[in-house]
Amino acid sequence: SSSRYWREIRLTFRSELINIVDGFRVTSDLTTVSSKSIHMYGGSTILCIEVPDDKTISTYLQREIRATGFPYGVFNRGVSGATVHGNLSYLVDDEICSGDLVIVYFGINDAKVSNYPLCASGLFSFIPLWIPIIRGLKKLLRLRILQWLWYQTVKLNVLELEKYAVKRSRLALESVSEMRRRVEARGASLMVVLQPHIWS
Repeated sequence: SSSRYWREIRLTFRSELINIVDGFRVTSDLTTVSSKSIHMYGGSTILCIEVPDDKTISTYLQREIRATGFPYGVFNRGVSGATVHGNLSYLVDDEICSGDLVIVYFGINDAKVSNYPLCASGLFSFIPLWIPIIRGLKKLLRLRILQWLWYQTVKLNVLELEKYAVKRSRLALESVSEMRRRVEARGASLMVVLQPHIWS
């Protein structure tokens, strides 16, 4: 099931490699004397479901902090596919206190496009409705020649895709401003890290 669902049902799962408590990925090496918290929000890059607990970004940060002697515990709040706007709703339920630090790693999920704009290439651009026609024939007849023809005559409309991704990224920045307001209202600090991607 998805990590969003884990959070909704407050899943607890234990194994040798991956542990989830109350819907959140466990950070290894938590210091027992932490008086403050660092909450790490983001998508799958923060969740790190592909690696064991002791290899997540939050665990590496916890080790670095523990080595310096600072009394902070690092908590993994990663959810696959999460956007800044989605993290805003998670922030409401989390116990963020004065003096805590909230880190938000965002970017690619915020700019993600679910329906890619397509256009016909070359002479096929002059055929009205070429894309729905070839898509329908390809799906109906399931012939390899039609699959090949699709790849030869249909391309991604990069300019439209770029406009959409930039627009979504700007909306994400508005959500970052709202997140900053909510975090600072609790007396905590916000650190925003922009994930490198093609539109950033």
